Amino acid sequence: MRSYRCWIRLALATALTACGHSLALATALTACGHNDTKSGIRVSFEAPAEVASGAAFEFLAHVYNEGQTTAELDSIDIGDSYLEHVRLTASEPPWTEHYHVSIKNTESHSYGLKIEPGGHLVVRFAAIAGDPVVATGDFDICVNSAVNCFFERIETRIVAP
Repeated sequence: MRSYRCWIRLALATALTACGHSLALATALTACGHNDTKSGIRVSFEAPAEVASGAAFEFLAHVYNEGQTTAELDSIDIGDSYLEHVRLTASEPPWTEHYHVSIKNTESHSYGLKIEPGGHLVVRFAAIAGDPVVATGDFDICVNSAVNCFFERIETRIVAP
């Protein structure tokens, strides 16, 4: 479930772009996150609120290990409904494998990357925007197992160039 702060950021980004402010001028990023105080894991992601159709852009996933033991980024799952309008071209660091999860309607990207206590891992996704639409979908960051996931929604407004 999206936090109150995430809804405020999303509303602000939407209002700024609806009023004609460009992404560069408004620096309106949709940034959301969750904490797991028991394990010390904190995740967040950033995606542009608006991009032009055909434009290359990136979005980021952050995993912070504020716990006492080493954590592992298992996978990042991105919803089919988002990927219908956004074509992923790569990630840095690169995923080790990716496959479709029919029951969740997501594309899962495996990483298996260790995050030491006090560490911070950033995964940068390179993408190309499709035809004008509001692209939305699930964005799940799974840490320490494929079922221990932090669930969010990603949204990017794709506009005519």
